[in-house]
Amino acid sequence: ALTCVAVLVLVPETHTVQKRRSQSGFRSSVAIFTPSFIFYTLCLAFAFGAYIAFVSAAPFLYQVVIGWSPLESGYMFAGQALLMTLSSFATSRIVMRVPTRVLLGIGVSLLVCAGLISLLIAVAGYSVTLYPPTLALVSIGIGIALPTAMALALAQARAAAGLASATLGFIQFILASSIAPLVSLGSAPLVTFAVVLTSAAGIAILAFVLGGISDRRAQSRSASLDGGPSA
Repeated sequence: ALTCVAVLVLVPETHTVQKRRSQSGFRSSVAIFTPSFIFYTLCLAFAFGAYIAFVSAAPFLYQVVIGWSPLESGYMFAGQALLMTLSSFATSRIVMRVPTRVLLGIGVSLLVCAGLISLLIAVAGYSVTLYPPTLALVSIGIGIALPTAMALALAQARAAAGLASATLGFIQFILASSIAPLVSLGSAPLVTFAVVLTSAAGIAILAFVLGGISDRRAQSRSASLDGGPSA
């Protein structure tokens, strides 16, 4: 609430009068909410939700399930945060050579793999020592998925990038704050964590697929409109 008041009082308008006139109005604002924008936003939000599930469960997994000390758990968590940073950095370096959608597909696929392995650990009784490398997949996957999903979502709304960015961030953190408490539900915490992680990652990859379909449809419509007059 204090931030909202500070923004209203202290942050000046950055658009020129001409831009404000050309981009004002309900219709121009709603125009950003294309299917592609919505699906890529949901992909980012649920991928981030999978990461938040990991963050919420990590102390329990490391200290109670595996039996590490708080210091050892802190080192592991710091290492995985560094892993996420490095994967994001690597993504920024190879994105000019590898299509952004391909990278996003890799990122969300790693999250799904981590969820499925967590299910095997919880349900089939696999060794809990598999948790650190499994959660490393989450760190790598989210480091790839977050920047690429954000880039693809914002690319759909260049005419209103500020509104699109605000909407994306709002949905991302509303979903994340809703997912975090779910990890602690039920009497079987390992199963609950695995189900929440897999579900969030599964919805993210579904949104990724639907975003690609919407992209292709939009490109087909654009091509047919461009070719219409000459035909």
